[in-house]
Amino acid sequence: MGKTPKKNVVFLIASRRLHLPTKQYNTSSTYGGSKEMIRYSSITSIDTNNVSQLQLAWTYSTGDVDTANHSQIQCNPIMINGVLYGVSPRMKLFALDAATGSQKWSFDPYVPITTDTSKTTYHTLINVRGLTYWTDGQTDERLFYTAGSILYAIDAKTGIPIPSFGDKGS
Repeated sequence: MGKTPKKNVVFLIASRRLHLPTKQYNTSSTYGGSKEMIRYSSITSIDTNNVSQLQLAWTYSTGDVDTANHSQIQCNPIMINGVLYGVSPRMKLFALDAATGSQKWSFDPYVPITTDTSKTTYHTLINVRGLTYWTDGQTDERLFYTAGSILYAIDAKTGIPIPSFGDKGS
């Protein structure tokens, strides 16, 4: 008495799932386009009818291509609050104004990591495929990425390593 038959419970769960809103994928705030890594956008303002009408808005050159070592950019840039973040062929992390393409800052991991020469480290040229963004929802905004085997936490507003993370930001 008072028990709901199992077939009714299953039906209620199934019908509830059918009415959930469709998730919109309309930002580029995560590597791979979404946390699910689907590399898809549900934005409809650009489609097969108008893609040929697009015009170049701006270009950006990192200035550090290395043709001798066949460097390349394999980073999927992310965009947060109108700022595009990416990684150059020499693993420099950069921030650009997404509307104008002007550089806001750049972080260069090739600069010696510490002033203690016994621990100074330089990175070798390798590909970086991503970076990630984290915020506390208030004022703390961080970018995380690796250069070589070192993980960096960089202030998203300034491009300066977060001193409280690891060993002075790395």
